[in-house]
Amino acid sequence: MSKFDEVRQRFIGRGVSSENIDYAIDSVKNGTKREYILENLTADYRGMTLDEAVPLVEALFVANGGEFKKENRSGYLFGGSALVAGLFLSLWVLSAVTQAGYRAVLLWRIVIPAILLLSAGVRLLWKAMRGKYRDTDEPWRA
Repeated sequence: MSKFDEVRQRFIGRGVSSENIDYAIDSVKNGTKREYILENLTADYRGMTLDEAVPLVEALFVANGGEFKKENRSGYLFGGSALVAGLFLSLWVLSAVTQAGYRAVLLWRIVIPAILLLSAGVRLLWKAMRGKYRDTDEPWRA
């Protein structure tokens, strides 16, 4: 039994066509934004009103696990990339310090970006793990 069967039966009982429900289920599974789903459900050829479409979409998002379930993937990508770059720069600085072949002025040009990349990577990964990052967000904003 699918997680959407209960929602499907409830809205078929309210008179919503199964074609519209199937479209909404596929759109929710694919991670389509709420506004686009509502716009398509209330289009003339679908024949639904906004009062019918909003509860359907909300119930489907609840059954799927949340509206933004798939929208924090790039948070992991940006966070992981920044963390790897910061770790690479940190290791390079560490090797430069242990060999003592570089001047301190040149090291600060690498240390500061390394610290910034490490902190940005940790912050973005933390936001993505908590579900607070959205693909619509700017990746480097707080």
